[in-house]
Amino acid sequence: MERWTFGVEPLPQTELVAPLLRRVAGLVQSLDHADPAVEQLLVDLRTAEAALTRAGHPDPVPRLGDDAPDDGRPYVDHSRDIGAYNPCFPEYDITVDGDHATGAATFPLAFEGPPGVVHGGILATFFDCVVQHHNCDLGEAGKTT
Repeated sequence: MERWTFGVEPLPQTELVAPLLRRVAGLVQSLDHADPAVEQLLVDLRTAEAALTRAGHPDPVPRLGDDAPDDGRPYVDHSRDIGAYNPCFPEYDITVDGDHATGAATFPLAFEGPPGVVHGGILATFFDCVVQHHNCDLGEAGKTT
């Protein structure tokens, strides 16, 4: 059975940035006082934002399909492992075995809702994406309904 994909693979840099941003967000949220490291982080992030704005694609429409124009932004494949490249999503492990799948996830502090608990909206999004991952590995991709 062929795995279904849609879009391009994330860049290696993107896969390094995502977990780092999640960890840093959690560390910043755990502070109860201003810290010079956060001030420096803000300066560095603003500098990076300006440079990336100049380097990125001005058209937010994703580049998809064989006849897509070269000037659109790349669409990173969202069929699986979203947390590997998107800092707004947790990393997880999944093993697909036909109609069944098993796995594990850890939700860092950045995804906290009620005290010490993962936010329900994050759990709903997570569930949707993991089901999609399973379906894509089975070659049965489609919109969640």
